[in-house]
Amino acid sequence: GTAEGPKYPRQMAVAAGRLFVREADGKLSAFDGRTWERNLLRHQVKRSWIGALIPFNGGLAMGGWGTVITGLPGAWKELHLPAPWDKVGLTALAGSGSTLSAGTGKSGVLWIDLESGRCVQAPGGPADPWVTTLA
Repeated sequence: GTAEGPKYPRQMAVAAGRLFVREADGKLSAFDGRTWERNLLRHQVKRSWIGALIPFNGGLAMGGWGTVITGLPGAWKELHLPAPWDKVGLTALAGSGSTLSAGTGKSGVLWIDLESGRCVQAPGGPADPWVTTLA
């Protein structure tokens, strides 16, 4: 690790006593109070770019390019979304239990069941399909 923090933090979440940061390039970094670890997803998941990050069920949930990643470093679970959402960037997340709501960069809002992998697009959807925040 290093003492220098990320140059362009975009989203932050606290889980398991660490500060996790999604950087401008979509990489995940973490701070334990003394040092930074960079690019935590590299070599641990197939698709390491993330566009959304939230605390979730004691760990993290992250939305990527057609992917949801949950858990903590060393124990990530990666869910690849079915077509046509396998080619959609997830830009916002909210949820609990086994369900996430995900904002996208072009398809409005999706509901994702993490146990079955099933995705449902919100009927009608927002007037602007680029969703950047969910609460």
